[in-house]
Amino acid sequence: MIDPRVDDTPRSLAHAAMARVPRRTPWRWLWSKRVPSLPEIMKEVSDGRCPRCGRLLPGGGKIPSVKSYFVYATLPIHPSRYELIHSCLVDGPRQKNARDFDERELLDAGRFMADELARKGWKPWSKMLRWALARPDDDHQAEALAQALEVFERWGPANDTDALETLIASLGPHCPTS
Repeated sequence: MIDPRVDDTPRSLAHAAMARVPRRTPWRWLWSKRVPSLPEIMKEVSDGRCPRCGRLLPGGGKIPSVKSYFVYATLPIHPSRYELIHSCLVDGPRQKNARDFDERELLDAGRFMADELARKGWKPWSKMLRWALARPDDDHQAEALAQALEVFERWGPANDTDALETLIASLGPHCPTS
């Protein structure tokens, strides 16, 4: 967990998260994961919204399918209502990490993170965050940024995710419900 004595603003949390991201080197680039397509993640899927509040679930609701040892294709297992609610940023257990921040401050922290990622050489990740922040509809900017940070937390070069988790959870209440 984050030290409660640390300055608790979105900008300081973004700074703490970016301090743990290493500079991109050819070796790190070679072993890094591919940057997922954020527009593809943000597409509507049948199980992509929380059944309780209607917000888009992290990762677009795409909970990884179970792979059988004998079958090499993914099995079409649909998540239960409990699993969908459990993965929600507002109704699930991740809401305990949320802080009451202003949406503009959170979007500014996202811009700072995009600039830092570009400075450290992670241009594809920076481009993904910039795409989320350049959405023409202001209502969905927080939702797109939450999805981008979720993807960055799962597959990006972040090492310490406590500050990142707090930013993602804090964006949850600002996401539209439909």
